Amino acid sequence: RIWSVAVATDAVQAPSLVLGRHDDSVDSLAALEGGRLASGSADGTIRIWNLAVVVADAAQATHVVLGRHDAPVRCLAALDGGRLASGSTDCTIRIWNLAVGADAAQATRVVLEGHRGWVSCLAELDDGRLASGSWDRTIRIWNLAVGADAAQASHVVLEGHDGGVGCLAALEG
Repeated sequence: RIWSVAVATDAVQAPSLVLGRHDDSVDSLAALEGGRLASGSADGTIRIWNLAVVVADAAQATHVVLGRHDAPVRCLAALDGGRLASGSTDCTIRIWNLAVGADAAQATRVVLEGHRGWVSCLAELDDGRLASGSWDRTIRIWNLAVGADAAQASHVVLEGHDGGVGCLAALEG
């Protein structure tokens, strides 16, 4: 559901647009360049919606299924270079190249493995690295610039939480 908060005047307002087509709950969103929106769902799929063509009818909101995880998608992060990161309860992170459109076989550039619990949050750092938080009580910092495949994506593990990591924020400096 999409609301226009710029014109919100009432205490209770109906959504301006309702996007459908996921088979389960939508658990994550990421705003993308070019008036697009990425949605991640408990059905395991990631969809890219082109909101630039939406007038007032959800049927006009074009979308593509970018790809899927083997389990629910819990978090998304828009990355520099036209990429999208997704984290899932399958304990993986996938890096998608949005330039290739709907061809999921070509869109998945990297699958990052290492977490032993659900990946619950993602944040791109100022230097282009990716931080991921998990219910395994760790934060991992992935160096995505090292290589084009997962075997070369080095990472550092930050430990010390007493419980799962449910959110991250990248601070400047």
